Amino acid sequence: MSHISRVSTWLVYISIILFGLSSWIVVNGVYSQLPLFVKKLPEKWAIASQMSVALQLSNVFPIIHLVITTAFISSANRIHFDTVSIYIICVVGIISTIFLGLFWDRTVYTNNSEHSLWFLFFVFLSGAVDCTTSVVYFAFISNYRYLFSSALTIGEGLTGGVVGVLSLIQQPGSNKPLFNVLVFCIVLSAITFVSLCAFTFLRFSTFGKSQLRSHQCEDYESSLIQHKDLNINQPITSHKWKLTWTYRLVLTQSLISFFDNAVINSILPYVFKKNPRGDILMQYAISIGQILDPVFCLLAYVVPVHRQVENLFVSLLHLTWVSICTFLTVMAMPWAPYKRDLTMGIILTVLKITSKCIISYCKTKEFLMCHQKLEAIDKRRSQEELTKESRAGNIILCGFEMGTFRLAGLGIQLSALVGSLIMLALTTMGAF
Repeated sequence: MSHISRVSTWLVYISIILFGLSSWIVVNGVYSQLPLFVKKLPEKWAIASQMSVALQLSNVFPIIHLVITTAFISSANRIHFDTVSIYIICVVGIISTIFLGLFWDRTVYTNNSEHSLWFLFFVFLSGAVDCTTSVVYFAFISNYRYLFSSALTIGEGLTGGVVGVLSLIQQPGSNKPLFNVLVFCIVLSAITFVSLCAFTFLRFSTFGKSQLRSHQCEDYESSLIQHKDLNINQPITSHKWKLTWTYRLVLTQSLISFFDNAVINSILPYVFKKNPRGDILMQYAISIGQILDPVFCLLAYVVPVHRQVENLFVSLLHLTWVSICTFLTVMAMPWAPYKRDLTMGIILTVLKITSKCIISYCKTKEFLMCHQKLEAIDKRRSQEELTKESRAGNIILCGFEMGTFRLAGLGIQLSALVGSLIMLALTTMGAF
C-alpha cells in the first residue's frame, strides 16, 4: 500500500468515526442525565420508562424512510437520497437538542398533576433523529470497504464515551452539578455539527470516494437493463448467503436492541432505587459503560479470532450478556433480595458495565462478519467471468446488499419499540 493510499485510508477511517458521533448522541446524553431527571422532574423514577417509550415511538420515522427508499427511490439514486436524509438528520438533531436543553424542566399541569410534556416531546423529536440513523448510516457505510464498518461502530460507541466523560465531569447525580443541562446539550449539538462536517468530507472529497467498494453493482444493473430476458430465478449460491446472514444480522441486532435500548434503560433506576448510594452507583454504571463502549467496539476489529471458533465464541458472548441482563431484570423487582446492600449495589454496577462492554463487542462483530462476506463476494465477482445466469444472480445480490443493513437498522428500532412498550406496561402494573 502506497503512502498516499495509507493516508487516504486513515483520513476516511477517522472521518467515519467522527460521522458516527451523531448517531445516538442525544439518546446517550439523555440517559446520562437520568440521575438528574429522576430528582427534578415530577414523574421521578417513572420518567425512565416514559422517556424510553417517547424515544421508541419515534421509530415511525425510520419506517417511513425505509418505505420511501424501497418503494420510490431507485438503486442508482439511493445514495443521493441518503445524502439528503443525513443532512436533514444532523440539522434537525442540532436544533432539537438545543431546544431540549432550554425546555427540559418546563411542565404542563393536567389532571391535577404536573407532567413533563415538553421534555418528552423534545426527547421524541431527538429520538426520531437518532432512530433514523440506524437505517441510514449503516446503509451508507456499506458502500465502503469492509474495514470501515468498525469505524462507524466505534463512532457510535464514542458517543457514549464522550457523553460518559462529560457526565462524570458534570456529576448529574450530585446535589450541585458542575454545569446545567443546557450547557450539556450545546456540547452535544457541537459534536453533531462536527459529524456533519465529517460526512461532507466523506461524501464529496476525492479521499472519501477513493475508499468506496467495487462499483460492479452499477455495472450489473446496467447489464440487467440490456439483458431483460435473463432468468433471475436461477438458483445461485448467493441465495444461501442472503438467507443465512440477513437473518443472523437482523436477529442478533434486534435482540441486542431489545435488551440494551429497551429493557435495561427502563429498569435501571429500579435496580438501584432502594440502595443507599443508588444515585451515584447508577451514574457510574451508565457513565463507565458508555466510556468503555468504543473500546470494545475497537477490540472487535483489532483482536483476531480464529475463523473456526469465531461463531462459537460470539455465540457464547451473546449467551453471557443475555444472562446478565436477565439477572439485572430480576434485581429490579421490588421483592429482589439484598437491594439495600451496598456490596450488592457495587456488584450490580459491575454487571451493568460488563454487559454493556460485551454487547458493544458483539454488535460490532456481527456487522463486521456480515460486511466481510460482502467484500469477499466483491472480490470473487471481480475475478469471475459472468455468464448471463451468474450476472442475473449478482444483480439480485447487489440489490440485496444495501438492504441487509437497512433491515438490520429497522430490526434494531422495532425491537426497541416493542421492548419499551412491554416495559412501560410492566412498570404501570407495578412490576418494578
